[in-house]
Amino acid sequence: MKKTVVSFLTLTLMFVGTVTSFAQVNFGATAGVNIANISSDEDDFDMDSRTGLFIGVYGEMFLTDRLSFQPGLIYSMKGAKASESFMDDDFNDDFDDFFDDFFDDFFGMEADVTLKLDYLDIPLMFNYYVSEGFYIQAGPQISLLLSAKYEYEFSVMGFSESETEDVKDEFKGLDLSFGIGAGYKLDFGLGFFARYNMGLMDINDFDGDDFKLKNNVLQIGLTYSF
Repeated sequence: MKKTVVSFLTLTLMFVGTVTSFAQVNFGATAGVNIANISSDEDDFDMDSRTGLFIGVYGEMFLTDRLSFQPGLIYSMKGAKASESFMDDDFNDDFDDFFDDFFDDFFGMEADVTLKLDYLDIPLMFNYYVSEGFYIQAGPQISLLLSAKYEYEFSVMGFSESETEDVKDEFKGLDLSFGIGAGYKLDFGLGFFARYNMGLMDINDFDGDDFKLKNNVLQIGLTYSF
C-alpha cells in the first residue's frame, strides 16, 4: 500500500509540473474547522467527534474553463474523544487496548479522553465549476502523521488530574482518504467550502490488535486566492 501511495504521489507531482507549464495557476490560503471522528470495524467501538482546526496553502490550476486541479498542503487536527462514567467495566473492556490498562485500577471514575492526531494533509482535489463561483470537488488525499497524543482528565471522589501520553508509535505514519465537497468563490478572492474526507486506510498500528481504525473528517472552511 505504501509503495502504491508513493507511486501515485510521484505521478501526481509529475502531472502538476507538466500542467503548470501551460495552465493558469492561482495560489491561496485556507483555514477552518475540522469535525473529526474515528470509525472501527469493532461493534462496541463508539467515540465522539473531536473539533479541531486546519490551516494551509493551495494552488489551483485551470485545465479548462470549468475544470481545475487544486493540490494543497494543510496542517490538520483530527482524532476523537470520549466521556464516560466508569461505574462498570464495559468501557474498560471496549477500550482496554486502545487506552492502555490505566483505567483498570479505578472504579466509579469519570473521565474525558481525547485522542489527538495531527497530520500534514496533501489534498489533490479536482474542482468543477457548475456556475460562476460555485463548484463541486472530489479527489484523493494523502496524510502524513505529525503527532499522536492521548490526553485524559479524570476525577474520583472529588479528586481530578490530567495527563498526556505520546502514542505516535501506535498509529501508522501514512493515511489515505477520499474527499468530496462543494464551495463558492466570491469576486474579491474570498470563498468558503465544505468537504467530507472518508478514510480508506487502516491507521491502527497497535501491537497484537487486528481491529481497524479509520479517520473521517468533515471540514468547513474559508479560502482566499491571491
